[in-house]
Amino acid sequence: MSSIRRRGWILLSLLIVIPGCVNGVSWLPDSSGFVFTTDSGKLVVYDVKTKATRVLVEDTKSSTYWPAVSPDGGRIAVARLRFDDLKSHLQVVVYDLKGKVVHESKSIAWGRSDQKPDDDMNTTTQLFWDPAGNKLLIYGSIHTRYGTTGIYDMNSGATTLFERTVPSVYGVTPIRPDGKGFVLAKLSNKGEKLEELMWVDWQGKVKPVRAAFELKNDDQQTQLVWPVLRWSAWDGNMAIATTPAGRTRIDTVKAQAIRHEPDLVTAKLPALQLYQLSIVAPKPPEGTFDKLASDRGHTLFSGKADCARCHVHPLFMEPGWPMHTAAEIGIDDFQAKRSPDERYRTAPLRGLWTHTKGGFYHDGRFATIPDVINHYNAHFKLGLTQPEINDLAEYLKSV
Repeated sequence: MSSIRRRGWILLSLLIVIPGCVNGVSWLPDSSGFVFTTDSGKLVVYDVKTKATRVLVEDTKSSTYWPAVSPDGGRIAVARLRFDDLKSHLQVVVYDLKGKVVHESKSIAWGRSDQKPDDDMNTTTQLFWDPAGNKLLIYGSIHTRYGTTGIYDMNSGATTLFERTVPSVYGVTPIRPDGKGFVLAKLSNKGEKLEELMWVDWQGKVKPVRAAFELKNDDQQTQLVWPVLRWSAWDGNMAIATTPAGRTRIDTVKAQAIRHEPDLVTAKLPALQLYQLSIVAPKPPEGTFDKLASDRGHTLFSGKADCARCHVHPLFMEPGWPMHTAAEIGIDDFQAKRSPDERYRTAPLRGLWTHTKGGFYHDGRFATIPDVINHYNAHFKLGLTQPEINDLAEYLKSV
């Protein structure tokens, strides 16, 4: 198994057991572990060998979604972004592996003067290091639909900004494998449409990417702006993204988007999706739930608790478009605002017993299944008694 594939499997298997919401992760160069931030501002290191987490910094005072590990593995960078006096300001902070601050930038004016924050003041930052370990690619946003990307020079403190842009991530990074530059997506004033893709080197020189086809709808544009983690990869100097229009290869040397004809990939994706959907969820082991209580909970699931309204039998998932606003499910919209549709997905319940560690929901806010039921009991005014909540929890462990 290749090193990249091995990293992917390790990450997918380990994130299940880490409490709370794990944002973007950055691997240490020797693959011994990775670092990540939590929504509460902690900076954490995960050790692959010991399967243990270690908190480096209790509160970075940052909203960094994706921290950056230096090429030598000895430094970790985050960015603090705030909005005051009708302006946004960013500060770069670099820690060593003991959690000590080794670099702190001055306050940097970040973004357009007319860029106003969302009502709930959502802020997010992502950082990526250059191969020499002297510069940082930083994305900072006080708005859910657009932000500003910049190159920060650690030595001089100089910053080059690209407004209304977002790094276009392929695989796990916007930076080309040879480290010479990266791809940015430039958005419209309202952040709703993709205006162009740009190849940018570390000196800030921009080459607009010439499109080989016309983008015909917003879905295609969204796929190009947000090709994060899935349906995308680097292939040498080629950045590859799969969109509804087909598979697109971006030649970052010639700064040109290429559509290969015939397209040998897109037609195979439906079959791959059907195979993924055909994988059967594992059944719970004997003795892990109370059978009699589960039978009573089954009746509640489709009746008084009204769970089957969204988690439809026999798949225990929601058909059609399984997306809901934060108000519908009674929580805040912080994570939902980070996605293009600003909604949360109805989670499938099959095999729920396999991921009961680390809490439920995107950030682990509910520690147990009864905690989730209590939330919906209050939000929807279901009137479930404590024995009924217990019975329903046993049923959910059985599906």
